[in-house]
Amino acid sequence: MRLLYLILLASFGSHAAERYAPAEDIRAAMDAYSRAANLQPLKASGEDELRLWARGYMSGRIDGYVFSKYAALNCQASSSYAEDIVTIERARCRRWSKGEDTLDALGALSALDGKQWDCPLFDGVAIYVEGVSAGRRFAFRVSNPSACDDLDSKAVLDLLAKLR
Repeated sequence: MRLLYLILLASFGSHAAERYAPAEDIRAAMDAYSRAANLQPLKASGEDELRLWARGYMSGRIDGYVFSKYAALNCQASSSYAEDIVTIERARCRRWSKGEDTLDALGALSALDGKQWDCPLFDGVAIYVEGVSAGRRFAFRVSNPSACDDLDSKAVLDLLAKLR
């Protein structure tokens, strides 16, 4: 029994924090968020899936959402920022019952692949979106989409509205 306890303790305590530099490629951040939630990073050959990670700049709070045709998850984690590195602690994920139609947005969201834009607002939130649509992986980042009036920001806001 003592051995089982030690094995369980080691498996929970051995998860190292994940790190990325915001200046890196968007996919490096996406992979770090996925690993923090104990998910495999997305691959272009995978099934349709959508992942969204929202990180509060000042609070460090992370809210993540993962949608596939099989399940929906909500993940929460904390993070910190120092010396141009974001450190993500282990995420806790649970089943999520909202956003059933988010996969419908994959086509429109995949057109934003590789984009990064910032909407003018002090503090706020960085939103990372990635997915696989028709066998093609995409990823993009936007800061504070509610502070912009462009069509791309509105598409992200529409996605966020589906999660409420």
